[in-house]
Amino acid sequence: MRPQDFPGLASNRDYNYEDWTVSVENNTLNSLEFEASYRSGTSLNVVPARGTLPSVVNSSRVSIDALWRPINRLRVLNTYLNTELETKGGAKVFTNRIARSNWNYQFTKEWSLRFIAQYDETDAGPATRLVDDENLNFDLLLRYVINPWSALFIGYNTNQSNFDIVDMEGERELVIANDLRKDGEQFFVKFSYLFQR
Repeated sequence: MRPQDFPGLASNRDYNYEDWTVSVENNTLNSLEFEASYRSGTSLNVVPARGTLPSVVNSSRVSIDALWRPINRLRVLNTYLNTELETKGGAKVFTNRIARSNWNYQFTKEWSLRFIAQYDETDAGPATRLVDDENLNFDLLLRYVINPWSALFIGYNTNQSNFDIVDMEGERELVIANDLRKDGEQFFVKFSYLFQR
């Protein structure tokens, strides 16, 4: 890591870390595929507590993917990720959990619909300056393909998080709320077309 990468480093610094992974995969059924992996080892805490430098910490990660195709036109991919970091002394850096469900339905060769729901939660510990974070996102996209170079997209996205903006003494501050609050919403239409001469 270089001094320009992290304020407080006086010179370039090398960090050594390693890990091992074990994984299991099963695709014997035509309509269901499953994959799970566990990784353990060390990694770099690049967001340490204030006044401390990045350090090598213990880490573990669980990843589970399940792909389900109940009918030819529908494809459902569900993913779960759990990542934990803690210092060599046992102090918690953070635990991060992500659950995602991705649904794709192909009506015809031209028309398709995609829906993604994702929940993301970070539980921060004393060995980081991260804060507890919670986020829920929904994404819907309808696509019409005219030809390989031209398509129409109609989409909607909404996001909720546990952050809230409040006015405090004439200033706006970002504070952590106890529940999820809508903080973003977007509807869009996009058309892409290839002009040829």
